[in-house]
Amino acid sequence: MHRKPFFVVGVQRSGTTVLRLMLNKHPRIAVPFETDFLQILPLAESIGPLGERANRRVVLEALAKEPFTAKGEILTDVDAVLRHRVGSFGELVAAVFDEWCTARGKPRWGVKTPGYVAEMDTLALHFPEALFIHIVRDGRDVLLSNKGLSWGSKRLPRVARDWRFRTLLGRKMGRMLGEQRYLELRYEDLIRAPREELRRICAFLGEDYDPVMLTYHEDAEREMPAASLQWHRSSVSRPDASKVFAWQRQMSLADAILFDEYAGDALALFGYERVQRSPTLLTRLKHTYYTAF
Repeated sequence: MHRKPFFVVGVQRSGTTVLRLMLNKHPRIAVPFETDFLQILPLAESIGPLGERANRRVVLEALAKEPFTAKGEILTDVDAVLRHRVGSFGELVAAVFDEWCTARGKPRWGVKTPGYVAEMDTLALHFPEALFIHIVRDGRDVLLSNKGLSWGSKRLPRVARDWRFRTLLGRKMGRMLGEQRYLELRYEDLIRAPREELRRICAFLGEDYDPVMLTYHEDAEREMPAASLQWHRSSVSRPDASKVFAWQRQMSLADAILFDEYAGDALALFGYERVQRSPTLLTRLKHTYYTAF
């Protein structure tokens, strides 16, 4: 059995949370709520040798205050982490998650942070043995899901371009890492055939598949910060195939044509259906509006 850390990455609203909950249910794997520990990297690089306890304490106390880390209660005992002998930023962060895993009786940790799809090179540098799981979702469903949030852009051109850039960047960096360290899957396949996809993920991680992962929804709410539940009702429920390709039922033809204009090449690359239709009058009007404003 491996103990290599792994990172779950992908564009926001692409299914990273539901995948995290599934993996967290595995008897050997613990995946906490989101964290953005790379925010603390500049401090760690400037403060001096991390072999010195005082420097480690400063970095850990800053990490404990990082909003996502604090919300997920990932670092609650700085003194326990300080007992680990480390000499680098990666080793210090690993010690944080080692403590978090130990408290849950599990030997292996993973991290779910969607935005790190654009930071895989940095992560690979600081965690040279780490594995990466990149989950991709049809960008048009990502757009629809974003509309229900109180943060982030809802504008079609920005979401389409961001989805295209990040998914393509993730694949590019993944191929540089190689198939031994990078696994790509589609949200749609995970929801429609969770057993098969989880078997594939476990094989990639070097873990035995355990069907208990399919019961993640039974206690998923307890694994989420209460303040975040309102944004993840689908994630804490059993897989719902009606969420797959919702854009086909809910998106206007004009918007579907526009999305294809901005990100059609990436849709095709990841195996998604394209809407290659001549622009309608409404499409042209919307394009003019987005260009002007």
